[in-house]
Amino acid sequence: MDLIRIFIDTAFSKIADRFFAVSDCEESSDTQIKENGMIIDEPLFVDECRCHHPELSDDQIRMIFGLFRDEWSFPPEDLSNNQTKGLPDIFNVIFRFSQEVLRIKNKEPFIIFRHLLRWRELTLDIGEDTLVAAYLAYLNRNLPLSNTIVNENIERKLHLDGIDFCGWPTVLHNDNPHLNYIFKNNRMCDLHSHLYASTDNFTISWVSLMNKIDRRKKNFIRLGNVHDEKRAEHIANSIYSYVILACSIRINLWRLVEGRELCPIINLQQIQSSSEFYATRLQTEIIKEKAACDPLDYIPADISSPMRVIAGERKFLYAVYRYILGHDDTYAAKMFYQYLLAKNKFRSFMVQVDSNRGFSNFKRYQDLKLTFMMPEYRALVGNLAVWEAIKMNHTDIFETRIAPIDGLKSIKSFRNSCTKIDSEQYKEFGTEWSLLVHFLKHPENYKEFETPGPTEFLRDKALREKIHRQSIVLRQIVKMSEWEKAENSYLSRIKGIDAASSEIGCRPEIFAQAFRFLKASGYYATFHVGEDFYDIADGLRAIDEAITFLGLEAGDRLGHALALGIDPDDFYDERHNYIALPAQWMLDNVVWLYFSSRKYNTPIEPSTEDFLLRTFRDLVRRIGYETIDGDGLIGKIEIIDYYQSMLLRGDAPKTLDDKRTDNQWMVNSEWQFYEKQQSEELREIRIWNKQAQTLHYDYMSNGKIMTNGRKIKSFVVPMGYRKLIRHMQDQMMKFVSKMQLGIECCPSSNYKIGYCKRYDRHPIFRFMPVRGYDMQYPLAVTVNTDDLGIFSTSLPNEYSLLALALLKITDSEGNHIYSTQEVYDWIERIIKNGEKFAFKRLSSATLIS
Repeated sequence: MDLIRIFIDTAFSKIADRFFAVSDCEESSDTQIKENGMIIDEPLFVDECRCHHPELSDDQIRMIFGLFRDEWSFPPEDLSNNQTKGLPDIFNVIFRFSQEVLRIKNKEPFIIFRHLLRWRELTLDIGEDTLVAAYLAYLNRNLPLSNTIVNENIERKLHLDGIDFCGWPTVLHNDNPHLNYIFKNNRMCDLHSHLYASTDNFTISWVSLMNKIDRRKKNFIRLGNVHDEKRAEHIANSIYSYVILACSIRINLWRLVEGRELCPIINLQQIQSSSEFYATRLQTEIIKEKAACDPLDYIPADISSPMRVIAGERKFLYAVYRYILGHDDTYAAKMFYQYLLAKNKFRSFMVQVDSNRGFSNFKRYQDLKLTFMMPEYRALVGNLAVWEAIKMNHTDIFETRIAPIDGLKSIKSFRNSCTKIDSEQYKEFGTEWSLLVHFLKHPENYKEFETPGPTEFLRDKALREKIHRQSIVLRQIVKMSEWEKAENSYLSRIKGIDAASSEIGCRPEIFAQAFRFLKASGYYATFHVGEDFYDIADGLRAIDEAITFLGLEAGDRLGHALALGIDPDDFYDERHNYIALPAQWMLDNVVWLYFSSRKYNTPIEPSTEDFLLRTFRDLVRRIGYETIDGDGLIGKIEIIDYYQSMLLRGDAPKTLDDKRTDNQWMVNSEWQFYEKQQSEELREIRIWNKQAQTLHYDYMSNGKIMTNGRKIKSFVVPMGYRKLIRHMQDQMMKFVSKMQLGIECCPSSNYKIGYCKRYDRHPIFRFMPVRGYDMQYPLAVTVNTDDLGIFSTSLPNEYSLLALALLKITDSEGNHIYSTQEVYDWIERIIKNGEKFAFKRLSSATLIS
């Protein structure tokens, strides 16, 4: 199965650029193979496969192609009908794979559970519907095939050959009966998702492009800039040309299967020479097709469900597969192959299919999630996200995040959006959906300051002021929601706050006052933290600062918190004990480690302690905290003073302007009340430790220190450093457990963004072991989707991938470590955690009057 997966992935996705480059030149010498339906030849496949699978030798790659030529290119054997081999065809490999991994139950396609991981690895690249449509078409290959698939009285109907093209979710369920029973009989909760990335954004974007192809160059320029600014123009022209070609092929193939006259055929070379001209010409043909059809797609799907936006594309794929199975039409097969190649090439820029790590890589895909959707499609995204979560993915409690409401003028549009979603009447299912507002993190906008300065030099000043304004709006929303009737209050759907986006260069301290202020107003809190970092120590410090500075308490949650559980040995072995990060961050990390080890009673090896102290002494001088006075003497800084200055960072800077207005005087007064953390230790520091106060001021407003602190420096950490990190993880997990904070785990997101190379190595198994007695203080973890559309996943899929990973784990002798019952009991415990940690609706009893 792995070999056939490698072939399909290469032949239907990776090979796109090379295939089109060859197609634009003279035909290959192996013309006979192409005429026989195999379309690609061995040299083409070998050249591409060796780029993406360096673990394979050329002989092994040729062997894979030989399997395709001699076996996979023929129809799957059907022993019940004593079917003999027909003509070779590249689509037979798709039919063969889909028949192996899919099954129909209750008229719905399911993945065979044992093939779940193989299915996921392949469909990330080529999409699930490509395989599902092939599977259904092959099952129905013996049904009569008329010249017009859409005919007589069923022109507008969704069903074709008895298939409901909205009958399965965008990410298929699997056939594991134990898991399906658990999913249907427990209150499933998705507590960490982002509304406008929680559906099949790629397919919606694709359908939008297929129905509106002209005047799209600016969208593709944005795609190019997001992925590679230096090659933006080249990427934009290339991908736009592919999509125009796909649009031309789609409309012609649809007319072909309906038995209608085709529009003029164009090839990639023509499009590249004048993309806007051919896009405009195609748009004219599309308008003719859409004249009597659903305005969302000229391929008819006459239903009211939000799923109708993707039904037409599913129907198209199925219809073309059925046509290919019923006709010996090599030209149609090659056109369809080009369509799938172009579609999957575009997909690789919209769905995170690469193996690169880190939030910045993920952000390239996240930033494009709505770029290609016309307004009528964009308006459906939130509706479809809630619809699919609740109606198709067993989600009983759905908490999803939206960007902050910047002003009260935005309230009307917010209400309208919620009304459209609520029009689907989810109450009858006993389900609930709610919103969290997530502040957006932004890396610090550094300027080259040479001297200390007043307010204008304040670290993160612009972001702090923006958060202040947004917090005032959120505080007023609490009051407004109290005036509305509870059953009609869309404002009361906002239950909590969060801060999301890149952690690199944006510390929890920036959000401290806002979180304390809004939590006192009745909001629950969660915080993206410990997900992306240069060093585990920095991720651990961010988690500690988030808990302390933001005032998190029992019932609040941490988003991801990977730094608590990833394996330090794997992390530092991969880096050969080298770490590189800004000097300011390293200084803060070593000081935090030194004192937190004492706080948590964690031993430090002498060599590691020496490394921490030497690094501290070196960096306070390099950055500029220690200065030379008039007599040439250095004003030495003690490490305890620096540590206490770090504790003050949760306070709001004195230099931040209030900018109150008369009608906001009372709210701003409350805002000022939360500018300082309340603790006896901090009060003592503020009164007596002048050195700590000076260091804090320098950190916040000294331009030269900011400039020096952001310079990257590399360090070689001793072996004892990783031991210290592991001890700190263990102690902090105990602390988080005692604090009764929830941990929002998002396995596929963490696999693609974080440092989890395999599902069975995810920190969730360290946070909450399968066997409860393996850990004294297990953490209350939940499983969530994060960005369903970007990672192509769903809530049942996340649980299923974890269950499969556990069931596959074996010891050194090949024996399975966990029994099936242990695994399913563990899954149920996590599901119950979701219900416990779901944020409840804001209550007047909790609000400050």
